[in-house]
Amino acid sequence: MNKTPLLVFAVLLETVLLSTVHAQTKSAGTAQRGERLITALANSKTVPGLWGDDGFEHVDMSPDVIRIFDLGKRAIPLLIKHLDDRRLFKHMMFYGDPNNPEKVTVGEGVLVLLGYIVRTEAPFFDMACIKDERRNEDRCNGDGYLFGRRGKRNWHKAYRARRIHFRQADY
Repeated sequence: MNKTPLLVFAVLLETVLLSTVHAQTKSAGTAQRGERLITALANSKTVPGLWGDDGFEHVDMSPDVIRIFDLGKRAIPLLIKHLDDRRLFKHMMFYGDPNNPEKVTVGEGVLVLLGYIVRTEAPFFDMACIKDERRNEDRCNGDGYLFGRRGKRNWHKAYRARRIHFRQADY
């Protein structure tokens, strides 16, 4: 009996299985890297200690933020994924009441970072607020495009529909 066809089949099967396992490992590694970047941001000692009205102030000072911006367009789904992240920044406080400082959530932080890399346009930003009030974009998010579960859902739907346009972060 000729064993050559069986041997060829076994080699092809092994090749397919190994290529499938390698492809899954690569995508899992990319997802893990993104998670590590967000965790590093939450634990960062280089982000500003005080959360101002504009969110991240002196954003160019933090290498942890720059690593996320260096992802380019790939940062958008990573940031959207964490809009409902309730973890707290370890070294950042909201400066409202100095006697009772509040912690800032990762979801609040990634919304501001998302605002740095998404082109300023409706519905993500309230254009009347930006034009009339001459405010910083961070304070003029569009209705339904904030942090939390609802905001995450809306940002995610817009991303899947390819309505979000990337712009290079200014830092």
